[in-house]
Amino acid sequence: MTGRPIQSLKPFPFAPDFQAPAEPDANASGKGLTLTAEELSRLAATLQAEGAASARAPFEAQALAQLETIAERLAQAAEQVGAVADALDNPEISRDATAALARRVAQSITDGQGDLLTGAGALMAGAQQPGGSGSLP
Repeated sequence: MTGRPIQSLKPFPFAPDFQAPAEPDANASGKGLTLTAEELSRLAATLQAEGAASARAPFEAQALAQLETIAERLAQAAEQVGAVADALDNPEISRDATAALARRVAQSITDGQGDLLTGAGALMAGAQQPGGSGSLP
């Protein structure tokens, strides 16, 4: 028999249940990091959620700014309606002046409705975009 000489032998750990031998612990040697499949799955899900939140943040900030503008316009309209109600309750203001005030307020609200609806429509369209949150913030 002419062959190579045997340099070393590596013992095989025999287990009576016939399972594969356990992997050596990489952390024990200080080289590398080992994660179970469950830990890796949780890490990937966390990274995906954080990345998606970072990507949505600028769009959500823009939508919030639009909502604040719409809320300010609605507050102004409510103040104007309140002024008309006050004028109706005040006997010192003539009916003609109250009617003129009511017409001006109604006209400004009607004119501004298009802007409000356009703004709300843009927000809803942005919420339905891919990567959008699917609902208003």
